[in-house]
Amino acid sequence: MTHQKNLSLNPLKALKWPWLCGLLALALVQAACAADALYENDGVVDVTIPPDLFAIPDATNFVNTDWFEINFGNVKGSVNVDTFESEDTLNYTNEGVMVMESTIDENPDGLILAISPGCGYDFDHYNTQSGLVGMAASFYNNGSIRANSQVDFGVNSLIASTVGKCAVNATNIVNPGTIDLGEDSLMTLTGQNIDLTRGTLTIENTTTNLYGLGAFGVDTNKDWDPAFDLGPNSAVSSLPFIIDLTNSTPFFQVDVLNNGTNVVYRSAFVEDYSTPSVPFNVYFDSASTFGGGAVTVEWIASYINYATGTTFSNYLYLNDDYVLGASTNVALIGTPGYPDNFIFTESPVKRNPGTQASPGFINVFPDIINTNAYAYVQSQLISASTPTNASSTNPSGALTNLPARIQINASQDLNLSYVNINQPNYLSLNATSQFDGNVGSSIVTSYADFNLGVTNGFLVISNLMAPYVPVWSGLVDAWSTRFLVADTNAMIGTNIVTITNDYRVLIVGSQLNPIAPTYVANLVLHSTNVVLSDTINLLTKLSIDAQNFTLTTNPIGTGAESPAGELNWQNIAILFSNSLPNLVNLTNNGVISANNLVSLGKYKTLGNIINNGTLIDNGTAFWVTNFQSSGNIQDGVGAFQLNASMVNLTNGIINAVSNNISIAATIVNVSNATLNAGSALTLNCAVLSDGFPNGTTGLTNANNWSVGADALSGFHGIYLQNGINLQFPSIGSGLLGTSITSTAQTNKLINNVWAAQDYGAVNAGFTNNAAIGQLILNAQSPGPGAQFYFTGTGVSNAIYVDHLVLDGYASYLFHSSTNSIPALAFNTNIVIYYADATAAGVGDVSFLLNGFNHDANYPAGHLRWVPSYLGYYSSTNVVNAGTTNVENIGLMQNGYYTYFTSIEPSQMDFMNFMTNNPPNTMVLSWTTVPLANNFVYYSTNMVNWQLLTNAYLMTNPFVSPGIWPGVATNVMVLDPIIIGQNRFYKVNVTPDESSP
Repeated sequence: MTHQKNLSLNPLKALKWPWLCGLLALALVQAACAADALYENDGVVDVTIPPDLFAIPDATNFVNTDWFEINFGNVKGSVNVDTFESEDTLNYTNEGVMVMESTIDENPDGLILAISPGCGYDFDHYNTQSGLVGMAASFYNNGSIRANSQVDFGVNSLIASTVGKCAVNATNIVNPGTIDLGEDSLMTLTGQNIDLTRGTLTIENTTTNLYGLGAFGVDTNKDWDPAFDLGPNSAVSSLPFIIDLTNSTPFFQVDVLNNGTNVVYRSAFVEDYSTPSVPFNVYFDSASTFGGGAVTVEWIASYINYATGTTFSNYLYLNDDYVLGASTNVALIGTPGYPDNFIFTESPVKRNPGTQASPGFINVFPDIINTNAYAYVQSQLISASTPTNASSTNPSGALTNLPARIQINASQDLNLSYVNINQPNYLSLNATSQFDGNVGSSIVTSYADFNLGVTNGFLVISNLMAPYVPVWSGLVDAWSTRFLVADTNAMIGTNIVTITNDYRVLIVGSQLNPIAPTYVANLVLHSTNVVLSDTINLLTKLSIDAQNFTLTTNPIGTGAESPAGELNWQNIAILFSNSLPNLVNLTNNGVISANNLVSLGKYKTLGNIINNGTLIDNGTAFWVTNFQSSGNIQDGVGAFQLNASMVNLTNGIINAVSNNISIAATIVNVSNATLNAGSALTLNCAVLSDGFPNGTTGLTNANNWSVGADALSGFHGIYLQNGINLQFPSIGSGLLGTSITSTAQTNKLINNVWAAQDYGAVNAGFTNNAAIGQLILNAQSPGPGAQFYFTGTGVSNAIYVDHLVLDGYASYLFHSSTNSIPALAFNTNIVIYYADATAAGVGDVSFLLNGFNHDANYPAGHLRWVPSYLGYYSSTNVVNAGTTNVENIGLMQNGYYTYFTSIEPSQMDFMNFMTNNPPNTMVLSWTTVPLANNFVYYSTNMVNWQLLTNAYLMTNPFVSPGIWPGVATNVMVLDPIIIGQNRFYKVNVTPDESSP
């Protein structure tokens, strides 16, 4: 008996049913007669050809309600097997079981005969008058139709082929029943209206799909020393096929036989890089019949059917027969072939591979240079029964020529509700006029083409194709050898004996997944509105002519096979802009993944792009009226370019870590958004806001942005235009809840352009002026090698920063005798105002930094402190005498005042007394706060108050800008006494926001 696979079909009309009729004349007469109205089988037809004879039905209507079986076999010579095709039939009805088989027997010489594997059905209209084949009127199957199915092979002991065929060509096709074909079969359904509701279409797949390349032989290079090449954590095979494991796990079993004269050392070295959910075990069993070998490696995995939430198990076994691999009787399996001492078995249930071994190394290998026999396999487990590259089963390598195909073509209507389509290599669905959907369906195929459309303007692709096939995928490399070493002077008891040491070694490297992804070669969808809920891994073509395209999310256990709609492709020839020519609105709640630029709206501005999912590409360019993103955008080596009227970035990420981020819009709102630009971050917007108000209220939606982290970007590696860039003033704007980290790589110059207005060192500069919460400047080498250059866009611009952080070499404040930071450089038209400043390794440097980087145009410096501003990052709460006050951190850290910047009347401790030093002088004393104007008023009647101006009055505890004598919390004023005049006094303390 032989089990042939992957043979080409050979339906020959000229040899149609050569054994059906005993007389040629009878056949000719039959062809000349008019067709009967009805052929109906209500009993059992069980024909074996030869020797049985069977008249071809010639009837307008073919009906089977019971058992209809034709078996080709028991031949004593070769035969061409054709498909069953009745004559002049317009309507087919099957309510029973129809079986076609091709089995064989041995000829007298004991040889297995080859039979063409085209056993199956043609359900069409064969016109005996014209000899032409056309479309039948109807096909209805509510029963079971099988061709060379495993279901029937249990009855027949000898199998010619598993390849079957079922071709239906009818105007109306309705199939609530089952069509089941053997491995590598062909099924085609062609009609105007096709309804497969609750039907089952199966092409069987009963073997492990493996593409293996291997060899066997004897290594005569004398390069392999087992004592050296096999260790506790490593294993290396011999030439000419090297497997080099550097982190392997060893397993051993030692069997002592024949009263100690024979010792068998079995060992396996396994290095596995499968997903964490795939553990492995090793088993030794000399009597095992599982695979026939003495050692087995088992991989175990479980996966979740997302549609139902059910967990399934999957097992893979590699069994190796050391003895066979070390012999000359090894044969190669498949094409190009691998040694048959390696047996791969895939199973949904656990098998019985023998006794499980525990990991551990035994140092038993002799230190010898060995000439050893070996067997080697480099295997790839695949989802299809044959590789997609050119092979003997598919010489062209085209998906459309793969064996195990199902092709469905409906020129008008196609309904796939509750259909089950099981594991063909390739599935084609063509219904451009009206696809009625596939609710409740289960469709599992490795490769597919979809060309679907609707007339009602709303096309939903949900659960159309499972995102994976439940078969193992990945790589397994294996090498095994067996060698004998005799010890001729061994002692057993008092006897000198020869002990034969039998060493058997298996080396395995693996990287496996219990499921294999599925792929769509061509996806063509026609509708005004398209909703995609499936995972589509695209190979060749994408064409969606929708105006509105949506990718959805799918809760687990709701019937959808994918967590979300995904559109993934690696073909750089597929351009998103060309693939959606009519697009107006895009909503992505799933995943879009491309290996090139995703560009939309360049020649026709889109209406809305809403991204709540993931976009992975090598560059993004959008021209759109409204852009919203709360998702994840990963731009690879490309840039992110956005042109819009309204932009809302909330809770999302934009990563262009090797390129620029550029946003041009009228209004930009950002909240809890992460932007990472490897080069420049450019903002061109009229209104820019992160929604964080002035003040010290809690920050719950902070933004974190980074700029210039890519050391490889830049112009000729010398000059970088990659800083933070605000191109024109933004009205009503603020980034006080945003942290921006800018990195100057070694020997890179970072250009920063900022268009905010310069209001001076006052609090007003932080309001509606694109003020930044935190600006972190990190120089990776000493300045001016790595340097930040700042410039404005006009005559006088400024960057207002709540908290300025100097990191890396930008923090070296004290290395300059000129009060300048070499890592910072300024044009004459810009100043950085900060409320607080810190430097790595130094701490708070607000006071020390004030006035740094000065020049002739800015003698006060391009870095200026605004200690009166109390922002989220620059302020802290201080409790004094039970009262909580908000203080500037820079003042607190530098010791400029001890307790508070505001004061209650009860805390002022105001008093007055006379002194004669100087004579006749009234002394007024009170507690004040730093950086405040202290005004004394007097009155002679408690009604009219006048400012006291003729006394010595310290209007500020700090003597003058730049001179800081220390803490000053008490003020004394001397007022000369005027004889005969009573005076009443009061004090007013007002913070001075204009102080430096």
